[in-house]
Amino acid sequence: MGKRVLIAGIAMLAVGAAACESKFLGGLGDGWSGGNSDGEACQLGNQRCQSGMIYVCKQGSSGLPTWQQHKVCTTHQTCKHVGGVATCVDIASCNDGKKNQDETDTDCGGASCGKCADGKQCKKDDDCMNKACSGGVCKPCKAGQASCLGNFLRECAPDGSGWNTIKTCNPSSYEKCDPVKKVCEVLKAQGSPTPTGKYYLYSQFHRDSTTFRGGYDVDGYGDLLYVNNSRKLDVYKIELVDTDGDGKMEPDQHPEYKKNQGPIEARKLTYIKTYPGVTLGQPSVGEIFAEKDRIYFVKVEGSGSNIYEYIFATGQVNKVVSSKIRLSCIGYDSVRKQWYGAYNSSKRVVYNYWPNGGGFAAQFWYPDLAGSHLDGIEVVLDPNYKSTAEPGWKRTYVYVSDMTSDFLAQYYFDEKTKLWVQANVFEYKETQNQYVEGMGFGAFNHFWMTSGKMLYEVGGGDLQKYVKPPIK
Repeated sequence: MGKRVLIAGIAMLAVGAAACESKFLGGLGDGWSGGNSDGEACQLGNQRCQSGMIYVCKQGSSGLPTWQQHKVCTTHQTCKHVGGVATCVDIASCNDGKKNQDETDTDCGGASCGKCADGKQCKKDDDCMNKACSGGVCKPCKAGQASCLGNFLRECAPDGSGWNTIKTCNPSSYEKCDPVKKVCEVLKAQGSPTPTGKYYLYSQFHRDSTTFRGGYDVDGYGDLLYVNNSRKLDVYKIELVDTDGDGKMEPDQHPEYKKNQGPIEARKLTYIKTYPGVTLGQPSVGEIFAEKDRIYFVKVEGSGSNIYEYIFATGQVNKVVSSKIRLSCIGYDSVRKQWYGAYNSSKRVVYNYWPNGGGFAAQFWYPDLAGSHLDGIEVVLDPNYKSTAEPGWKRTYVYVSDMTSDFLAQYYFDEKTKLWVQANVFEYKETQNQYVEGMGFGAFNHFWMTSGKMLYEVGGGDLQKYVKPPIK
């Protein structure tokens, strides 16, 4: 480095006034070959950024390489140097004519920009000028029009300036907001218990004969399973074993599954650890939801319930949701960032959470499937859903189970009709009297359930196309 600077210095003295004929940069002109603000040395053809301008290294009048101004970026641009090339790139703003930042439509919506006009894309009411986001589009608010925001039944102001709450529905009484009838209506069982498809039992681990240590309430992430064992958090690793010796790992293979027929591949369950420092909810009413770096769990506290997060790396416990109604099961819609909950009662009512809509709001009531009460819900994205009517729309299904695992019912919310729809009821022929005390989703794109003494896995069949990504 010292030798290079010395040569450059001698060259500058030698050319004298001739150096003034070239453009200057930071006091260094013709013959300067040092580095620049982004570390680019002046070698012929090299580019660099300086003060919102692009400079190119060219041969100067002295015959030595020198940085020469090539282009000045506009006031709405900045110079960016990547891979040896300097370019002027637009600075994201709310008037650049592009959909960027956290905007829901071009130059509007989100936290960064102003509200969107009618017809523009949105994610929530606050993205819209008229506070009316429906089906992902800002809709006009007309006098007398009704809408629901969680438990709040709203009516458009006479001047169309926004929504006024005219009634608050009571989720404890299983009331649901109905914008068509403009009432809070008590839910009734929706759908049929008649099966429309099949699924299968793949594995089961008994507390007395396997590495399973027992417990209620389960969820998975990747190849890990998390179990509420007497309010302590146990972690297991689940692996496939190529027991048919064909060199393939086939989690859906089953003797009765015609599309993937063959012997069931063995599963290996390994106990990893028990996390200290966290006390989960009461067994059988303390469901958990797992993510990569944390788990969420529900606790019945007083007359209501709360959802907490436990962060693995720090051991920190934080309350994330408070509920005035009791919950024992939770699920999470990762697309719409919305919590779901239910209680293990003969009143098989599923709720979802509206932070600005009065908390958990009743959504649908499903019929008696096989047991005496509700005992499991899970929300899973359908990776294969494609809609011609709603391009880009992602569908998530809410799966519900009774206290036995004979049946899984599948529901979704229709954005057009604003109604919940029962899509399917899946069944399998129970052989071991597997009870459900908590249901999760995870390893092998299958559902996992606990019953105190037993951990078991179900999936495949007609159910699998709704939860397993397509093979690419």
